[in-house]
Amino acid sequence: AIARALLPLGGGTASATQTSSVIIDLGASRTSLIVVDHEVIQFTVSLPVSGRGVTEAIATGLKLTESQAEQAKVLCGLDPKKCKGTIGDILGTVMDELVSRIREALVFYREHFPASQAVGQVMLCGGGSNFKQIDEHLERTLKLSVHRGNPWCNLEPSPAPLKPGDLVSYTTAIGLALRNFTVKPSYD
Repeated sequence: AIARALLPLGGGTASATQTSSVIIDLGASRTSLIVVDHEVIQFTVSLPVSGRGVTEAIATGLKLTESQAEQAKVLCGLDPKKCKGTIGDILGTVMDELVSRIREALVFYREHFPASQAVGQVMLCGGGSNFKQIDEHLERTLKLSVHRGNPWCNLEPSPAPLKPGDLVSYTTAIGLALRNFTVKPSYD
């Protein structure tokens, strides 16, 4: 459902450039990494980092309630100019763990899937990805193109009902709704 929502139906830019797409779904209780290569999901793995874990790290580090920590995560994120950079400092260990696990998963994929193509893009989705500069941080540390996914990419060009930052929280639901509209292969 996530890949269906974020990648253009019937093939897309990654297949045209002979690269694979990596989707990182930062959910409340876990993070999923999905590799789409040759227009098929080839590999998935759960990573031990979660949006709730990020919020808890902020709450503990700054002695905030969970609600206050969630608000600080969204408003300040990894931006060194926001909240005097304290959120970014607290999240350093969490982000290092996430980057390390992503690298491990991508190395495993390359080593165990001999026909794999180079990663062309990393897309973020899930409510846990709704904090400032996570995409810039991952792009800088992974040395890959990283951006927030657009789960509205396969829908009419009318404006999405939510702000782009909130929309990524509904990626799975949008992908499930698109199930009946996917291009089905012809076997003639």
